[in-house]
Amino acid sequence: GTVAGDRRSAAGRPGAPAARRRLTPADAGTHSPRRRDDAAMTPRSTPRILLVRHGRPAHVQQGWIDHAGLHRWQRAYDASGLHADDVPPAALRDAAARAGLLVTSDLPRAVDSAERLRGGSAAPLEVTPLLRELALWMPEWPGVRLPLAGWAVVIGVHALGRRLRGTPVPEPVRARAGEAARWLAERARRHGSVVAVTHAAFRGHLDRALRAEGWHGARTRRWAHWSAWELTGAVPDDGRVVAPAASGGRAAPSGYSGSVPSLRMRR
Repeated sequence: GTVAGDRRSAAGRPGAPAARRRLTPADAGTHSPRRRDDAAMTPRSTPRILLVRHGRPAHVQQGWIDHAGLHRWQRAYDASGLHADDVPPAALRDAAARAGLLVTSDLPRAVDSAERLRGGSAAPLEVTPLLRELALWMPEWPGVRLPLAGWAVVIGVHALGRRLRGTPVPEPVRARAGEAARWLAERARRHGSVVAVTHAAFRGHLDRALRAEGWHGARTRRWAHWSAWELTGAVPDDGRVVAPAASGGRAAPSGYSGSVPSLRMRR
């Protein structure tokens, strides 16, 4: 489920891709990554963040499974990389080649996706658990067996019901999304553009967190593997990324404030 050439050490080979930098949760707010060059983006340039869903995973579930089988599927899915013949769209590879920085969740399917996007480019790559997928709610229904698509419908209806009832987003999810949004905004300020490889559910929360901080982009978006959502920010003369003024001249409020001393993640 990986590209063979992506996993080999690049040490000592001229023109080889830059080595990955794996970040810990403590690094998320403080790490200053290596730049492609020493020049930061010009103060008046527009910072951009591209939120990319990973490619098609290698793990395939067949047959009918009960709730215990659903948990086994989840563990196998999280451990798998990408399908061997899955290739990112050419336009997305071009966007990654032009980006100042590439960052990714540390789950294997996301890391493989980032490495296939990077290809032979020398763009730096940061790997962090901050962009991991959310823990998946699973029904505990002993004796019930469904194909994976059936369980997906049950889980989707549960999520839709929570949204229609106005159930608040759990605080750990809000906090991590806010931390990730600020972390990406800081890197966009430094590098001009950032491609971030993440996951379907977390990307939705991350998108809302960035918009709450004043970033903006199209509202009509795709959710498929390799889909990309572009958001742009504003930079004043002093180079800080700020939220554009909301209607009435007031700064757009932040709905995802607060620090995250430890990240909630799936094992």
